[in-house]
Amino acid sequence: MLPKSLEKSESPLTRPCERFSSVHPSPPEAMKEFVGQRERWSVLDRPPWKRGDSFQALLNFFTRPLGEEVTVKIGSPRPQRGRRAGVKGATAAEVHNLGRSKVSKLIPIVSFFLFSCLIACAPSKKINNSVVIYVSADRPFSEPVLEAFQAKSGIEVKAVYDTEETKSTGLANRLVAEKNRAQADAFWSGECVRTLILKKNGVLAPYRSPSASTIASTFKDADGFWTGFSGRCRVILYNTQKVKVNEAPQSVFDLILPTWKGQVTVSDPRFGTMSFHSAALFAVLGNEKATQFFRDLANNDVKVSPGNSDVRRLVENGDAAIGLTDTDDANTSLNSGKPVAIVYPDKKGMGVPFMPNMVSLIAGGPNPDNGKKLIDFLLSSEAEEMLAKSEAVQIPLQPSARVPSNVPSIQSLNPLKVDYSNVADRLEETIRTLQPILKL
Repeated sequence: MLPKSLEKSESPLTRPCERFSSVHPSPPEAMKEFVGQRERWSVLDRPPWKRGDSFQALLNFFTRPLGEEVTVKIGSPRPQRGRRAGVKGATAAEVHNLGRSKVSKLIPIVSFFLFSCLIACAPSKKINNSVVIYVSADRPFSEPVLEAFQAKSGIEVKAVYDTEETKSTGLANRLVAEKNRAQADAFWSGECVRTLILKKNGVLAPYRSPSASTIASTFKDADGFWTGFSGRCRVILYNTQKVKVNEAPQSVFDLILPTWKGQVTVSDPRFGTMSFHSAALFAVLGNEKATQFFRDLANNDVKVSPGNSDVRRLVENGDAAIGLTDTDDANTSLNSGKPVAIVYPDKKGMGVPFMPNMVSLIAGGPNPDNGKKLIDFLLSSEAEEMLAKSEAVQIPLQPSARVPSNVPSIQSLNPLKVDYSNVADRLEETIRTLQPILKL
């Protein structure tokens, strides 16, 4: 029993004590002093290992919040004393030793368990099974190809498309702006000029795809920064109700004839494939002849439209008799039953302007491995066949690609012989020259 001096007093031993150390549950100092009186005590709120509780209870005991109270009560002495520490009836000193010995054995176990929890709960790098591609090619034709890759590979494709009016230009400017923090993994360009400008600006990374081994070197960058695939041609689209078949122009130079004054439309040469066509004429003809051609075109009251689809609609509706556009837009008109026909210009002369799609890997992109896989697919015969069978009727560069009868081979067209890098170098100068001439 307690001494009378302690029976009703508010001794520290009858009040809840401070939380025990996380190392061992040693009794408070007041309890140590009380041990000297040889009074026996028992821990009524015994620790979990004494009660036979689960390991989870043990863990909760040692990880309880700071400041949580642990009540230690003093009871009556037991009639028997065990020599083994921790049995009923042990002295306070023995109980104290019990706490030290038991906890010291559990420290490695608890430490290992807590360390394992930290490792398991630590944030891990999430595997990103996706690819981001910027696409300036028309969405109705490019999207099914990207969906086919996604279904085949299981890699989620996140595509960003350009607008009709700023084809290639808008995305190219965005890629330059994002150069130091790339957001895209690959760039699919519907024309070549902007891709070559991106190379000069250090936006692209070299990648030689195994799928490109059978593509002619004319359509591949010597350093591996871009690879061409499925291309389009620039064509003359004319309204058959306004132009007789035997009178249809066969060359771009026929468009400056007085016969077609005020009846010809072209898209804005600052953007898209018309920018390539214009720069290509400057590269092939030279500055003087090319400049004179566009002056004559302007004097013949040419209509400048925002984009190729606008050119197509003007010709379809008869608002213009003739227009310069691409094979995909022209084929859309043909398939819709509009009164139109097409001519591959200069096929027997300097050659038909041919524009391959170009695909490139972006330097510093978030998913370069997936970007390479997507590029491999776009350069495959499978992807080229899809583009050839679509309304885009794009001309494959893979010799093994099977195409419909309405799609000509690249060899049959006599494509315009041009250095694509030279065309890209002339683009800015071409635009500056044409702005006052065409009043852009």
